[in-house]
Amino acid sequence: MSHRHAQSGAPARALLAAAAIAALATAAPARVAAQGTLSIPVGSTIRVRSAPFTGAGFAAWATDDTLTMIVSRQPEPIRLPLASLTSLEARIKNTPRRMALRRGVMGFLAGTAVWGLSHAFVDYEAVYPYQKGYTSLTRAGAFALYAGSGAALGAAWGALRPGSRWEKAQPPVRVFVFEP
Repeated sequence: MSHRHAQSGAPARALLAAAAIAALATAAPARVAAQGTLSIPVGSTIRVRSAPFTGAGFAAWATDDTLTMIVSRQPEPIRLPLASLTSLEARIKNTPRRMALRRGVMGFLAGTAVWGLSHAFVDYEAVYPYQKGYTSLTRAGAFALYAGSGAALGAAWGALRPGSRWEKAQPPVRVFVFEP
């Protein structure tokens, strides 16, 4: 391997390492720490486990020590003491910004993987147009094309379709139900 080839791989390895660190930082699931406050919009789907009731319903309101939820096929709202909860999960809508960042990183990683696989088919060192695998792109240009396109598509997908997630809280927890 020539000195030129040894140097050309260093920036690519640095970019891959930075992408891996960014993916790990954004892929960690959001959790509410113990003793934290879980903010839930009115009408959000919640799942609870407690001694008086285990199941799913819709958040109605909360006080300092009680969570009230509406459950279909129940004539009245169910009031649960927060001290009796063993598990609480709420369905929270994602913001377009949050999902654009997360899916942009995923797109960047997918583009980087495609760029890595492209080395099996494209010879970035080919000089003459009639050589097998010739391309007018350099390694850096191909990386920018694949990874940049992946990041842009992922960010657009995340911003346009943010979706929702289950936010989990372990007891003891405080609950704040608000009008969106």
